[in-house]
Amino acid sequence: MARHLNLLPIERREHLRRGALLVSSVRIVRTILVGLSVLSMGAILIGASLWGLTFTYASSGNLELEQGVSDYKKLKDVITEQNQLLSTVDGLGRDRLVWSDYWSVFLDEVPPGTTIVALSADTTSGQVTFSGEALSRNALVVFEERLNQLDWVETVTAPRQNLLQKSNPEYSFELKLKQIGSQAFEEKAL
Repeated sequence: MARHLNLLPIERREHLRRGALLVSSVRIVRTILVGLSVLSMGAILIGASLWGLTFTYASSGNLELEQGVSDYKKLKDVITEQNQLLSTVDGLGRDRLVWSDYWSVFLDEVPPGTTIVALSADTTSGQVTFSGEALSRNALVVFEERLNQLDWVETVTAPRQNLLQKSNPEYSFELKLKQIGSQAFEEKAL
C-alpha cells in the first residue's frame, strides 16, 4: 500500500481542482462547438442540395420543396444562435484571469517580517492595491525593488509616507499590471 504526501496548500489544491473543472468544461464546450459546426455544414449542404432540386423539379413538388427550404432556414437560424451562445461561453473561459498564479509569485517577494493587511485587485483597470506593516524602511525599499522586477508589473506606486517611520512603518503600494495573455487593461476615464 503506497502512501502519498501532498505538500500543496489547501488553497492551491482547491485552485487546481477548479482549474481542472474549468479545463474539462472548456473541452466539453469545444466538442459541442465542433459538433454544431459539423451539423451546420451538413445543414448547408442539405440546403444547397434542396436549392439545386428546385431547378430540377420546378413543376412538380414545388410546394413540398419550399416547405423543406423554409424548415432548413429555421434550423439554420437556430444553429447560428446556438453557435453564438457557445462561442460566448467559450470566450468567457478563455479570457479569464487566474489571480492565484500571480499571488504565489507576489507572496514570494514579500520580505520576512512584512505583513499585508489589506489587498484588493481590479481586473477592469489592472490595478492591485495593498497595504500593511514592515519591520523597517529598508524592508520596504527591498520590497519595492522586488515588485519592480516582476515581469507582469508595469509600474509600482509607493507614497513617500511609507518611509516616514524608521521602524515598523505602515505602507501602501499600488501596482499597475501589464497586459496578461489576452487580458488587456484599459485606463478608466475619471
